[in-house]
Amino acid sequence: MANPLPNPPLTEVVFELHWALHAQQKGLLDVLKFDPGFFVCAEQFAKKISRLGFKIRKEERQFHEIAGRSVLYRFYRDAKKTFPLVQIGPGVFASNMAAEYEWRAFRNQTLKCVKAVLEAYPRLKEFSFCPTYLELRYVNAFDSKVLDNKSIQEFCDKSIDLGFNIPKFLEQSKLVGDLVGIRNVYSFPLKSERSTFFDLDLASGSRDNDPIIQQISKVRCTKPPGRIGRGTAQYINRLERWLENAHNVTSPFFRNFVSRDLLQEFEKEIN
Repeated sequence: MANPLPNPPLTEVVFELHWALHAQQKGLLDVLKFDPGFFVCAEQFAKKISRLGFKIRKEERQFHEIAGRSVLYRFYRDAKKTFPLVQIGPGVFASNMAAEYEWRAFRNQTLKCVKAVLEAYPRLKEFSFCPTYLELRYVNAFDSKVLDNKSIQEFCDKSIDLGFNIPKFLEQSKLVGDLVGIRNVYSFPLKSERSTFFDLDLASGSRDNDPIIQQISKVRCTKPPGRIGRGTAQYINRLERWLENAHNVTSPFFRNFVSRDLLQEFEKEIN
């Protein structure tokens, strides 16, 4: 395992679990579907993760604003800190870390909280808890310190391993100052995992009014194993294997993606 970077560009690491929602008719968007077991699950989930240190609960929406796959509650360890946190809503759970990220801690947080979701979700005769989507996502940001005075073509050719040619009239356009917006998205199936893909998303943006290039790398599974039944422990074991495999894809990617010169910027100690 590579040593952590002293000055990492990492802004967030996210795991997401989605499960099936109920629809009264076919063809409805997820936002119009509902989760029959959510409110019972949410209350029991809050009690369980309180024992894990996530005692601060914040409500993100009013009752009438609730939609499928939208986060309703966020849970924090410390009211003064944004991370780490876990989130839950109808049909969705997320586990998040940022600057404090360390893989083992994040994996353990995620597995324990997913276990809490599975144990908290009520056993309904007409509706079973059924996972439909998994995602492990890393978000990095290149700020003006590494972008300044670089043209779009220069950044792509010399700072990252992403060779493509842009129109000649844009070749000398600077990433800071000239660029209005840029986005490139790539998706590749993983042969080692069924219905699983690796995605790379590179886009311009801003953070605290500072221009950035945001790089998102993620592994997502669109058809994870189905109904849990009463095999919570078995499912957690399967999920742990999936997380490790996804981490083995995403973790080394950043060091291979950026140039040696750019990587050295993140290896410098912060004074």
